Amino acid sequence: MLRVRSFLTVTGLCLLGFMVTSQVVAQDKAEGKSKDTTDEKALSPAEELLKVIQDRSRQRPRTVQQLREFQGAIRQAADKLLEIKDIDDSVALTAIQAKFRALTALGKYGDKAALIEAVKFAESLTDDSREKIAKLAASQLLAAKAANIAQLKEEEQLKLIEDLAAALADGHEQSVFSACMAAARGLERGNTEVAANAYRTFAKVLESAQDPRLKRYGPKLAGSALRITLPGNKMEIEGQTASEETFDWESYRGKVVLVDFWASWCGPCVAELPNVKKNYENYHERGFEVVGINLDTSKAKLDKFVTDRDIPWTNLFCTEKTTQGWDHPMATKFGVLSIPTAILVDKEGKVVSLRARGPALTKALEKLLGPVDATSDATETGSE
Repeated sequence: MLRVRSFLTVTGLCLLGFMVTSQVVAQDKAEGKSKDTTDEKALSPAEELLKVIQDRSRQRPRTVQQLREFQGAIRQAADKLLEIKDIDDSVALTAIQAKFRALTALGKYGDKAALIEAVKFAESLTDDSREKIAKLAASQLLAAKAANIAQLKEEEQLKLIEDLAAALADGHEQSVFSACMAAARGLERGNTEVAANAYRTFAKVLESAQDPRLKRYGPKLAGSALRITLPGNKMEIEGQTASEETFDWESYRGKVVLVDFWASWCGPCVAELPNVKKNYENYHERGFEVVGINLDTSKAKLDKFVTDRDIPWTNLFCTEKTTQGWDHPMATKFGVLSIPTAILVDKEGKVVSLRARGPALTKALEKLLGPVDATSDATETGSE
């Protein structure tokens, strides 16, 4: 999920629009121009284009087609704004940011030409004399490469990881962090070893991050490196249950266990619940267990949800505010950055799947515990 967050917020865009308006008014006064009430409401070409960017940025598309139309309008407005001579540097930066945002969004939904354009646009600005614009272009160039990291050769991937880590440590952390995450996630389904190296490298840099919001991701990224290397290895869980008892992971030895990171506010988690319950009903007597690791921040909400949905298995929950939600110790330990995260552990305690959801869960249980239908047929035959 590449989501480059380095662009100005709508508030920033409005502020820059006000700045452009102020510049135009000041210039008109200097030239001795007089305007009536109607004329004062008229917008200059630059203001009109900024308004397009502002309006489209506020809108939330309902379909992919609408997204393409909105982002296409933003890109076109940004291009026209950059064609205006002698615009303020801050306005130029707004236009450049808006164009990068539009191209990234279009590329995410299949417009390969937009991704190519983003790379070329970034390359054209990396030597810009305006420091902020040159830095932005450099970070966007890294972001474009990060989005395509899975297609690179291993030596190129390792070099890009180094470049991203260097940029992350070079003062513009926020603008590069999204690219780092995109690169690591892009590697997860390919070269696990390189992906783990990426997570560890970025985690090390974030240990000394100035931004506290980013610094807290250091341990989480180190955990992500651990999580993606779990298959074939044992997984150790500890903590307190929702009933404030010490969780006994050893009691689950010899069982097939689904370790389910979830929250009551998570739509996909709720949608997956019927599938988990169905498999629990089918396989529980044969040795299938579920351990939920809940990322809610309200014990009352968790208890109500468990009661309303009649959830029979154990859930881990932290009563300490500082270790609730995404900061649950197990979520940090295993670098859980999105939910649901469903990890399946076999009877030997070794992880066999990091994505045990939907039909994949049923197939895995059939393989580990045998098909349900076959069991029923054997039972009926034995009773005759």
